[in-house]
Amino acid sequence: MKKEIILSGDKLSIEEIIAIAKYNAKVIIPEKSVKRVQENWDAITEMLERGDTMYGLNTGIGGFGNVKISKNKAGELSTRMLKAHSAGYGDIVKPEIAKATLLLRTNLFTKGYSGVRPKLIRTMTEMINKNVIPVFYNKGSVGTSGDLAPLSQMGLVIIGEGKAYYQGKIMSGKQAMKKAEIPLLTLAYREGLAIMNGTQYMSALAAFNVYDAERLIKQLEIICSMTIDVLNCVESAYSQEYNAVKGYGGQNDSAWNLRKLIKGSEIMQQKKKNVALVTKSRARTSIIKVK
Repeated sequence: MKKEIILSGDKLSIEEIIAIAKYNAKVIIPEKSVKRVQENWDAITEMLERGDTMYGLNTGIGGFGNVKISKNKAGELSTRMLKAHSAGYGDIVKPEIAKATLLLRTNLFTKGYSGVRPKLIRTMTEMINKNVIPVFYNKGSVGTSGDLAPLSQMGLVIIGEGKAYYQGKIMSGKQAMKKAEIPLLTLAYREGLAIMNGTQYMSALAAFNVYDAERLIKQLEIICSMTIDVLNCVESAYSQEYNAVKGYGGQNDSAWNLRKLIKGSEIMQQKKKNVALVTKSRARTSIIKVK
């Protein structure tokens, strides 16, 4: 398993997510990504200085989307957004899922389209690498215009509020950041909305579910092949020809895996007893009952 993984925003495999979130592989942000993020931030700053109206940057959000605010208040709006939407409840999300959420949001930011500063990405990267993991809850606005509640609670730790896991304990976000020697950040305009308006909690859950499902399927295929082997079962059910007729990709993959696992078995080469014997002709495949 990899010990260091580069976040470029272009792609991040499920295996890499697990390596970072569960097994503490380190995250590296390449300089070209930092440059791309800075260019995006400079463009937003230029538009703001020009007086352009931009939703969630120098306006309110939702029902207040038409209310314009001053540049000086725009940074304050970011912090108010996080506090206003930090309304999750229920069970505390497992640390590895919470860390994967933070990771996926950081990776998205490295694309350079989210309107945040490189400073924010560096802070989030430090949190990942030093295992300052935000505490948030599994119920709330998940999937409603983004995972607003959990991502807002995640963002509070960046500014020294909320709660976080650190060294196996839950403590205040401010205390966790201080112990990890990560400077707190004052959010600038747009950054509050950028942190909270995404689907990375759902994506983190999906990544772990797919990872666990794949591992479960692998174990089931191994167990199945051992059962087939010890019982000296008929092999035709797992043949390429039979399964290709169905056309299901997963079924064909599993059949291929089973053929590979039982290949060369001495037991499977023994004469079958009380089973159907498969013979082939040019026109059809027929089943003959063995007496």
